[in-house]
Amino acid sequence: MPAVNKYKPHLYVIPEDDADRQIVNGFAFHHGITSGSLQVMPIAGGWAKVIETINDEYVPKLRNSTHAHVLGVIDCDEDTERIPSELAKFPDELRDRIFLLGPFDEPEAFKKALNKQFQVIGELLANECYSGEFEIWNHEHLAHIANEIQRANGRLNPVLFGEPE
Repeated sequence: MPAVNKYKPHLYVIPEDDADRQIVNGFAFHHGITSGSLQVMPIAGGWAKVIETINDEYVPKLRNSTHAHVLGVIDCDEDTERIPSELAKFPDELRDRIFLLGPFDEPEAFKKALNKQFQVIGELLANECYSGEFEIWNHEHLAHIANEIQRANGRLNPVLFGEPE
């Protein structure tokens, strides 16, 4: 996957583990994604490592570029407060460009509930963003992050799929 175009709005995605990476890759290869708008970074190796990586590596990038955004994809391990509490740890002035998304439990449970492969789940999620019709994004495995999904969709759809006509 090519690097982002640093002179245009772009998104770095940091997956926690291989399952999250597969979902993100399915999303990233959607035909509607604007070239140079998305870069999937290496697996962080745990949700705490995703948070650490964002703080150590991406907060400086966000400070240096108003075009940059970052998304951490983490498992919530049935902790409904994980995402809100971790988002609160990021600098206030950058929080509108830092996002955290992930299933209530682990991606394997989400995969089983949908009876789809990880990459297919990512493709379907991208299709929903592209079309504006949300079904999987409203799935019970993502209900705990409904506000974060809405916030990310509003801010990142124009970055990933271009500005509306």
